[in-house]
Amino acid sequence: MRFLLFKQIFCFVLSWLFCDLAKGAASEDKDRFQGETIPSEYLDDYIFVLANQDVPIGPSTIELKRGEAGYGIDYHHHLAEDWIVGVGYRLKSMTRKSGKTLSFMSFTNHTQRVFRLFHPLYLLMGTEWSYLMPTLETSIPPIKDPEYETEIAVGLNGALWWYLSPRVLLELRTTRWRGTKTNRLHGWQSDIGLGYAF
Repeated sequence: MRFLLFKQIFCFVLSWLFCDLAKGAASEDKDRFQGETIPSEYLDDYIFVLANQDVPIGPSTIELKRGEAGYGIDYHHHLAEDWIVGVGYRLKSMTRKSGKTLSFMSFTNHTQRVFRLFHPLYLLMGTEWSYLMPTLETSIPPIKDPEYETEIAVGLNGALWWYLSPRVLLELRTTRWRGTKTNRLHGWQSDIGLGYAF
């Protein structure tokens, strides 16, 4: 049920985004920000609220399948004209073949290069690493799952940022990640988030 809701929200946002592109709504700012990747008058710090979905790939498909949609929070800082750094927290899950849920607490750190497609649409590409703690439930305090080891995961990510205003932006992100301690956890993560500048 949660995945279906996540999919519907994602499709709605994507269709709204492309309809807006077709109308050429961004053309009014075409000449205003020449020479700048992200306009200098925009703020540098953003908090994001996110919904995410993880799909196991590679060796993980032997034991796991897609789980329920999760959620998280990110902090992004515009470090220099073309770079974004950030940290985040995610609660996410996959489902064992037996039907039992495998939940994760994830703490991430990422660095991304910004490419201006046209204002207000930007492409970000970069790397990230995560501390993954498999848990029995997505509850506080977490109870570690004894079947899986805690992992340090590394990944490559790509994102689209659409500035709705200088203070509000929409993010669509995808990440290919894998654990480094064992070969049991590999995944493809998709995020949709709303950010607010402060």
